[in-house]
Amino acid sequence: MHDGSVVRLYKQDNDYDIEDRHAALEATSHYTREGKILTGLLYIQRGQRGASRSAGYGTTSAEFDG
Repeated sequence: MHDGSVVRLYKQDNDYDIEDRHAALEATSHYTREGKILTGLLYIQRGQRGASRSAGYGTTSAEFDG
């Protein structure tokens, strides 16, 4: 980076299950303890169509079909 700082990107292991809510919370906690910031798709709950509507956020332009 222009200020000399470094950004390191790592790919998640292939055995990581994005549908495991507990694993997502544990991964977030683990990297926080190491002083790292975890980004990207951490968790998805397939089959939940229109969740934004039921939460009162209106409609979405695209929904995940899973």
